[in-house]
Amino acid sequence: MRARYRESTTDPTPIKPGRVYEYTIDLGPVGARIATGERVRVTVSSADFPLYDRNLNTGGPLFAEPASAEVVATQSVLHDSAHPSRVTLPVFRPG
Repeated sequence: MRARYRESTTDPTPIKPGRVYEYTIDLGPVGARIATGERVRVTVSSADFPLYDRNLNTGGPLFAEPASAEVVATQSVLHDSAHPSRVTLPVFRPG
């Protein structure tokens, strides 16, 4: 999910540095068998190129800037009483 499209896929709005935003990210049809006692790790990243298009983190027009325009981005996942981050995993129990 590109942050500029967090509210609308047709009307992008840039984020403001230092402000906290809430995101709901649907991973789609993903499945994994996780045995009792195993753990799940969540990784937050600005990009997953080449699986997804590069995010230059400039807020500029998509696909119109050279790769040299890229800006380093830092993500923070807040997790406290005011910002209760979570991952919701559905559980399928066969039979």
